[in-house]
Amino acid sequence: MPANSNMSTRSTRLMLWFGRLSKIDKLFFVILFLRILYALVGTAGFELPGAGIVGFLFLILCLVFLIRWLPRFIRILLWRVRHRLLVTWIFVGVVPIVLFCALVAQGLFFLMGQLAGYMTSQEIARHSESVRSTAYALAWNLNHRTSSVSLPMLTEAFVGQTSEREHGEFGAIVHTGANVFAVPPSGPIREIPNWSKPDFVGLVKDGANYYFGAHVLLAEATGKTEVFLYQRPAPDFFANLLPGVATIVPDQGRATAGGIDIQKTERRRSRISFSSRRPDDPDPNIRRLDPPAGRGWWDFAVRWVVLMPTTDLTTGKSDRTLTVVASRPSLITKKLFSTLGDAAGIAFVLMAITAIGLLIVEIISVLFGAKLTRSITRAVADLYDGTQKVQAGDFSHRIPIRKNKDQLSELAGSFNTMTERVQDLIVEVKEKERLESELEIAHDVQSQLFPKELPRLETLELWGGCQPARSVSGDYYDFISLGPHQAALAIGDISGKGISAALLMAHIQSALRSQFMERKNGAQTVGNGVSPSHILSILNNHLYTSSAPEKYATFFLGLYTDENSQLIYTNAGHLAPMLVRGRNVSRLPGEGFPVGLFPGVPYDQQILSMKSGDLLAAFTDGITETPNNRGDEFGDQRLADLLVRNAEKSLDDIAQQIRTSVAEWTGDLERHDDTTLVLARRL
Repeated sequence: MPANSNMSTRSTRLMLWFGRLSKIDKLFFVILFLRILYALVGTAGFELPGAGIVGFLFLILCLVFLIRWLPRFIRILLWRVRHRLLVTWIFVGVVPIVLFCALVAQGLFFLMGQLAGYMTSQEIARHSESVRSTAYALAWNLNHRTSSVSLPMLTEAFVGQTSEREHGEFGAIVHTGANVFAVPPSGPIREIPNWSKPDFVGLVKDGANYYFGAHVLLAEATGKTEVFLYQRPAPDFFANLLPGVATIVPDQGRATAGGIDIQKTERRRSRISFSSRRPDDPDPNIRRLDPPAGRGWWDFAVRWVVLMPTTDLTTGKSDRTLTVVASRPSLITKKLFSTLGDAAGIAFVLMAITAIGLLIVEIISVLFGAKLTRSITRAVADLYDGTQKVQAGDFSHRIPIRKNKDQLSELAGSFNTMTERVQDLIVEVKEKERLESELEIAHDVQSQLFPKELPRLETLELWGGCQPARSVSGDYYDFISLGPHQAALAIGDISGKGISAALLMAHIQSALRSQFMERKNGAQTVGNGVSPSHILSILNNHLYTSSAPEKYATFFLGLYTDENSQLIYTNAGHLAPMLVRGRNVSRLPGEGFPVGLFPGVPYDQQILSMKSGDLLAAFTDGITETPNNRGDEFGDQRLADLLVRNAEKSLDDIAQQIRTSVAEWTGDLERHDDTTLVLARRL
């Protein structure tokens, strides 16, 4: 069952994969299947109809498939840097070497072939000159013979001796005086060809037969003799023309003005195509065109073409007969260096040493290039894995730093440093988020500390507000109801910013309200022990003993009573509030030490009798000392002008006007100080 289940799963996957293919791809695989089927049936000896059409369609679809999928395959192949470097290395390092080796091999092949052809031509020319020299010797002997020796007898003896010595069939046509005769009389050439002129020398062709011919004219005082000497080469002449160097097969065609014309019958052409001759083949010129044995696989066969000049015996037409030469580089170089004798081996040894040295350098270069490629691709793979880990959120992953001191190892170190810093930043961000969350909680808690309801007095209207520069504020303001006709108002500025100032502000508020509640529950009045100076003295000593030495607060505390419309206040180092009466603005007198700096500090208090329409504004330095883009502060005068211009408006409108003016003054600058404002108007 498991095997059947696996087969079913594979079949399902195959069908799904085939269903996702395009129509052209599906057609290609169908034709591929048919092509394989036709090939299998063909190997069995059967032939299905339509094989040609299937083969044609297969070629066309292969081309289409290649055009469609080759770019995609190249993109997939070259996606990895390792493959890109490998392809680059192949194009830069391997392809030039292969092309250079191919060029050298081709050049060596051409050079060896041309050398073999040159040696063949030189041997034929040398033999032709030997025949001409023999012809001159015969003419001289005929001119200097004794009278008792007949011309035919002397010619026959000379030709016979020459044939025995040269291992070839010689013949001569002699024309001296009135005598013209041929030796032998029944030879293949019985008269001097009409086209031949004295000084002719070369190969003469009569059908399939070749002759070395030479036409000489020797005119001396003893007489004038004209000789046409010819030699019919032995059947193995061309085979032994370059013994141990090359195999030569003549009469493979002829060269014309339009190119090379292979003049062979179908039968001969099939047997000349570099295959061995059948034992019953009567043609002696047709032999196996294989070079002599080589020294190894590297000693390749070189087959070359020589255009051998020939003259037709009947017509005298000059032609070039195609002759094929087969040899090997080792045989040709051995022949070339034969003049050096035993020293030729030294040259070959030096060449072998140079080749081995170049091969060693190439192997070292390949290994070194592979090592460099591996180091680069391994570093890139490490970086890719690292980026994948970082993308997945694993900032603890570190790339292994190799021992190589190079830019890639520095890059790995930089990546590790970056991820470490990112990890630290994440911790910091989380800590910051935690702090911001705590600050938000602190802000919510602090907002609960500010008064939610204002005391309702018959003769005084109150307003207060605080705008923190950060999440929490170090400024403090408060309204405390002490009965239906009495209330306390307070404003303060705690040293420092942020959480520490906010905590100190909450501490001060708690202590201040505790003092007032204690005296309120004890039925004490302003005139009977409840005074701002006394409360601030107690608050000063409490803050001094319960906070750090550098912590303090400026404070303004006032007690207002409806009965006499008086404000009894104490200023502990705070900015003097402004009193707007009509069109005039004055600052409330009185000042003292901030609370919390020194223990046992006495505080004075003053009395302000407020008249109907009076506007009192107490504020922190976050309003008057706010700078603009040029560094100029908002200042007391601008605040005073705003209070005078808007004194008749409601307290909410006055506060909104002040906030808007301060915001326009600062512009885009970030505010670094809290702004707190307390307003009181005598009704």
